[in-house]
Amino acid sequence: MDPSETWHLHQNAQFPPSCLPLALDGLKLVKLDAAAGALLTASLRSDGVVRPLDEKKRGDLERQRVLILRVLAELTLDPEGRAYFQRLADLSQLVLAGR
Repeated sequence: MDPSETWHLHQNAQFPPSCLPLALDGLKLVKLDAAAGALLTASLRSDGVVRPLDEKKRGDLERQRVLILRVLAELTLDPEGRAYFQRLADLSQLVLAGR
């Protein structure tokens, strides 16, 4: 996966309408996306180049990634929703791995 290409694809993707009403443990998926997206933006900025996060942001992204993986494992998502959250999980892993 090319981080820059994947990041640009994700930035231009609309949040899946089918996921708007969905929540995990009371957390709306749109809020999870916003929180993870802010952390990814702190690293990937606009060019998609992975930059290290400070310890606090890294811990926050690790927690968000756990939730994203739970969404993928526990919720029934349509193909668009699954692709969106899989991309979010992949990007989170790239940033956490520092690649």
